[in-house]
Amino acid sequence: MGELHVITTGKDSAHQAALKIKGIIPFVTAVHVREKTLSQQAYIQFVRILLKHGIPKNKIIANTYAEAAGELGLKGVHLPEKGPNPEEVKRLYPELVVGCSVHSKETAVKKEKQHADYLFYGNVFSTSCKPGLEGKGLEQLSHVVQSVSIPVIAIGGIHPESVYGVRQTGALGVAVMSGIMNAEDPVWMCQEYVRQLKEEEKHGESS
Repeated sequence: MGELHVITTGKDSAHQAALKIKGIIPFVTAVHVREKTLSQQAYIQFVRILLKHGIPKNKIIANTYAEAAGELGLKGVHLPEKGPNPEEVKRLYPELVVGCSVHSKETAVKKEKQHADYLFYGNVFSTSCKPGLEGKGLEQLSHVVQSVSIPVIAIGGIHPESVYGVRQTGALGVAVMSGIMNAEDPVWMCQEYVRQLKEEEKHGESS
């Protein structure tokens, strides 16, 4: 089955985020803790609260703070497109999975050469998180997927009904932020994404 990555919004307290994540964690591949306004020390405290609530370390990916991910023994770190060289981060923290955000085929190829383990590509569709920014579309996503050999996760305005088209490009899965974390019922919404991923898998097996 394809992967489902969920990203924190930066608007919940650590306790609020923990309660939401605790409900959805059985259904997701990874939770990306994206708290851009926090200092590294405050970020570490945020993640420690998640861990106290029973969120497993092997499903948490830190955003940007590789040192925090290494110190806390998390699954990995996700780097911004203009962030550090993934190869250098892996040299310092060989135990971490290291992913990168990219917004073009050229950057995707560059990050693969720098030994990133996976890529987030977007925004695929228009999204309220980036108002006024037109989605890049499935065709561009397909070009990126075909240009690299590492997994590509699609992000940006992806609803459950978008999952089939995204997976048809060869993308390994989808990443969702507000669509799940801001949903009235995050668990139900998460299950909708999983259901669509399973349906796409069944369709692929029968075709």
